[in-house]
Amino acid sequence: MAMTNYHDTYSTLWRGTQIWSELDNGILSTIKIKIAQNSTYIPGIIGRLNEKTLLKIASLVDIFELSLLLEVLSNKYPHLGSPTLDIVEDPETQEPLFVEIIFPNGTWEEWGRIVREVKSEMEKAGFKELVSKVAIICLQGLRE
Repeated sequence: MAMTNYHDTYSTLWRGTQIWSELDNGILSTIKIKIAQNSTYIPGIIGRLNEKTLLKIASLVDIFELSLLLEVLSNKYPHLGSPTLDIVEDPETQEPLFVEIIFPNGTWEEWGRIVREVKSEMEKAGFKELVSKVAIICLQGLRE
């Protein structure tokens, strides 16, 4: 089985999202959300979110980058199960703080290893903003 170079995948798609970011003037944020809802990257996950939640997520992270991360995680770690997304908000201000990617499976040790691997790859590829705004959770490991 050939090894996928996720660093190259992140880097290639990062260049594409930079173009969007340079063009972004508010209107394109809405377009990005609509495209992400119908994306070939994990259509069920992003598509299941309501528009209010998507807007909150889009205020924190680039939807395309998040979609790419979900695609990479699902392909690289299929045994973790189908992820869900949630947003953590400040309890007093209701301001979004970070996005959670929640997997049903994965041991405590595996969870730690995956987070280190994924965050390292994201940083190498230039996704530093996304690294600081996304938490990867394995519920099985959390319950151990």
